[in-house]
Amino acid sequence: MCVKIIRNKEITATEKNTLIIHKVRFDPHKARELGVPPGPSFKHLADGQDVSINGRVITPDMVSSCSEMKIHIPGLEKYP
Repeated sequence: MCVKIIRNKEITATEKNTLIIHKVRFDPHKARELGVPPGPSFKHLADGQDVSINGRVITPDMVSSCSEMKIHIPGLEKYP
């Protein structure tokens, strides 16, 4: 049941008995480095929308950080 809930709310994959959870988060430090001012532009990027700063398009992928967590769950391969 817990695996089912996690799969609905996160980007996941399974490899045999391992659940792999990928988390993608908006990184304000990366946004500032690219010249994005805090405020509405941060919100747009965090919501997955592109923003234009001084004629340059900044995409959410450019200001995101990704982490991965692996959880060993015996018997996981038996569940779809």
